[in-house]
Amino acid sequence: MPNPAVITVGQSVNFTGSVSGKPPATYAWVIDNGGTNPVTSNASSLSVTYNSTQGSPFLATLNGTNDSGSPCSASVSVTVNAAAGNTAPVAQPDAFAVVEDAVLTGNVLSDNGSGADFDPDGDNISVTGFDAVSTLGATVAISANGALSYDPGASPTLRALNDGESLVDTFTYTISDDNASPLDDTATVSVTVDGVSGGVGGGVSINSTSVNDLGGPLASPVPVVDLVNLGSHALLVANDLGMHCADIDYQIFSILPPFNVLHAQVVQRGDATSLPQLVDNTTVDVTYSASFSNNDPALGNKTAAERGEGVFKSNFWDTLPGDANPLWYEVYSPLYFGLLQTTDLIPDQGLPVPDSMKLAGNGIEPSCLTTADPRAECLLVQAWMPGNLDPYVVNDRQSFDRFDHEFNFFNGLLGGLGLGTVVPETNWFAAEGIPALPVDDEGRSNAYPLMRVQAIDKGTQQVLASTDVVLPVASEADCQACHARALDCAAITSQVYGYTLACDEEALDRTDLSALGGVMTLDGDSNGNLPPGETLEQRLLNTAKINILRTHDAKHGTSLDTQRRIVCASCHYSPALDLAQLGPTDSPATEQTQHISMSRAMHGHHGDLVSKANPTAELFPNMPAPNDPIRLDPVANHLNLYPLAQGSNLTVEEYVLQQSCYSCHPGKRTDCLRGAMASAGIVCQDCHGDMLAVGNDFSHDFPNNAGNIDPSKRVPWAVEPACQSCHVGDAVNQPTDKSGFIYAADQIRLLRAYRSGDADATPIRSADSIFAENQVVNDQGHTVNLLYRLSKGHGGVMCEGCHGSTHAIWPNGNPNANDNVAATQIQGHAGVISECTVCHEPTDDGLPLGNNGPHGMHPIADADPVAPAKADLRWNLQHKNYRNTGPGCYSCHGDDLRGTVLSRAADDRTVQCKDSQGSLPECSAGQQFAVIPKGTEVGCGLCHRQKR
Repeated sequence: MPNPAVITVGQSVNFTGSVSGKPPATYAWVIDNGGTNPVTSNASSLSVTYNSTQGSPFLATLNGTNDSGSPCSASVSVTVNAAAGNTAPVAQPDAFAVVEDAVLTGNVLSDNGSGADFDPDGDNISVTGFDAVSTLGATVAISANGALSYDPGASPTLRALNDGESLVDTFTYTISDDNASPLDDTATVSVTVDGVSGGVGGGVSINSTSVNDLGGPLASPVPVVDLVNLGSHALLVANDLGMHCADIDYQIFSILPPFNVLHAQVVQRGDATSLPQLVDNTTVDVTYSASFSNNDPALGNKTAAERGEGVFKSNFWDTLPGDANPLWYEVYSPLYFGLLQTTDLIPDQGLPVPDSMKLAGNGIEPSCLTTADPRAECLLVQAWMPGNLDPYVVNDRQSFDRFDHEFNFFNGLLGGLGLGTVVPETNWFAAEGIPALPVDDEGRSNAYPLMRVQAIDKGTQQVLASTDVVLPVASEADCQACHARALDCAAITSQVYGYTLACDEEALDRTDLSALGGVMTLDGDSNGNLPPGETLEQRLLNTAKINILRTHDAKHGTSLDTQRRIVCASCHYSPALDLAQLGPTDSPATEQTQHISMSRAMHGHHGDLVSKANPTAELFPNMPAPNDPIRLDPVANHLNLYPLAQGSNLTVEEYVLQQSCYSCHPGKRTDCLRGAMASAGIVCQDCHGDMLAVGNDFSHDFPNNAGNIDPSKRVPWAVEPACQSCHVGDAVNQPTDKSGFIYAADQIRLLRAYRSGDADATPIRSADSIFAENQVVNDQGHTVNLLYRLSKGHGGVMCEGCHGSTHAIWPNGNPNANDNVAATQIQGHAGVISECTVCHEPTDDGLPLGNNGPHGMHPIADADPVAPAKADLRWNLQHKNYRNTGPGCYSCHGDDLRGTVLSRAADDRTVQCKDSQGSLPECSAGQQFAVIPKGTEVGCGLCHRQKR
């Protein structure tokens, strides 16, 4: 055999060795042929076939000994050239196993029992097609890079498996090479699905309709559209707020309607020679329909059947006896300036949403409210629940009805204060007003239902990309805790409802209600009237609501309890319900300029209350600073500070949070603050301040001087904490004025978004931070700091598209949480979207090297020892060329380049070893590849001798 040998791919080489001296001799061959593992043999001769050019030339080594034990060694090089023309790639069969109540993830291009997929010519390969539904009905999704998601929960056959039973399911996928004349190959994937004891048993938590079904349990869940991802587009989706709240019952009073919002951006992935591009509604439609996760934590909640009830979601669309109009009209028409008509809504249809730009009235164009036909000119659109045509039976795609090139954010009202603007180039698809409620189709409480959002080609109607995203909605306000009788609250038992209520009656006898019927209870009031409601939970909530109205009437001389069908915002302005973005407004049905805002009424009033029994004890105590050591102590150790905590087994932090923010906001059971911030120990007060700070808003002078806005005070929804309030800088660049900062242990991030000693909790602004939100100059010449949810970053992508929704920044600490589903589908793991290949092809033109990514990042890509044809080693091998180009490396890796929290690996990373002087054990042992575990603070010393 010549040395070196030169062959064509697909050919074999015969190796023969001889050892001098007398026999017996020993032979130990180690031959690299581009496979997963080298070929080894102890024979004197063997034949090896070379099926790939990737990694050529290959080394073949023989180590031998003669009869006296003397060693010898020889090597030969084999160069493998591509065959003439193009050779088809090879897709190898794959085998996996999973239990019925779990989602399988993996990579079909890797070695899954039969070897890794490869291309004999060394071309790059990608997945170009797959069965979206398996033979047995499971949901399949495969990205272009081979990332697999297989969900048996979509198959009734697989969900019905019992413990000890199993079935083998199959599906196929196709790979193609990137040759100018591409060829492809198809392989079959086999998945062994094992039944488990206590599996889902046919139950799923899906929310397709908001219509009640009081007749009993349903036979089966509604069908779900296939999860399809062609690999040509990426679909980034987010809820705007991270939590929407809605009342369940509307016959007494309402704070918020069922009204939810999704924003989506569609990215046409770049190719080898071009960068990704955002696409708009001229070429793509975006839809949503109900979906579910087989691992949904809500599956542990009680169904309506288990409670012995029908499925009650809301009475929002009901017309009650004695009423001329449905509840939605009775309650919300005062806020619509005559735009709302009694025929506008049918069940499962949401409130009309006007175009914010048409409402602007700020010089861009006249307000549609001033035109001859406001209903037509305001371009009202309405969203539907997917089951509207046949509730509990169908699950139809619903359209994102708007594409917002720009977005009006209170420009007419707040533009002159430097708080409002028309946000340019938002470029998102919008579905506004989705009337979701926090009850699934089997009557479970589920604040985090999933919607399957899909991008569809307008011309071919082909689904291009799919992402399951949380549509968060909660009704946990717990007014009962103070405004209902403790004996009544005791009727809510964990055995039936899965939770209990601790009610202290603090609000019941502060005001004399005897002239108004007295205190309402489950047993009725002093006039014999009973609280209305279909379910026990509904009746208990309505006792509290009636008591609130009676207290308001007794204190302020109103007659709200006799009116009912009240929306609080008709008097107490709320930006959440200001679709016209006009600010506090008086009309025949509203008196918003004459009363304090809803935020001030709730936060300011309650934040000042003390206990009836102990006037030194705050009902809604303040949260200790995040660096105060008592925060994590048992509250029982600090009864001198929290005397009402007698008998509590909570920490100080947990107790204060439950007694303050979570007395009204959905937290005790819903955990609406649930993302990365919550996992890091951040609580509401660390960002927003305590209740009195939140309530000290612009409307304080309204009762004395109607409409006299005080711009020096907080403006709800506009003056909010930002990313830059805690992420004030990077590892080497921090603000000069650090007064009042409370730093985390890393000395990079803050633990509180405002300075110590600031009673107003004014958010810190760090405009020079690489994590700062956008700034724009509005049409009145004012610089406006945009909110996180209105900002965008790399490539014009909205911040929420990569980081997740406000209050739910990825990842959620519960690995099974529905919040983690979207990121896992998009990039293969939970957490911030950090994989460049979601949008880019890893080539010099498709993903240029440098620090030009989001927040100054460099490309993130892995070596792949299993499928080297698709590895991106460019940054791994060339990053030294960029180490002295500005402060980029130091910003995240630290001034000593040892790594910081900003350089943590978002997932396990495989790198090619270049020397053995670093701390990675594989490199020290002389191996070719090493794994940097997820969470590692990456620094030079992992792979190299640390010089600093």
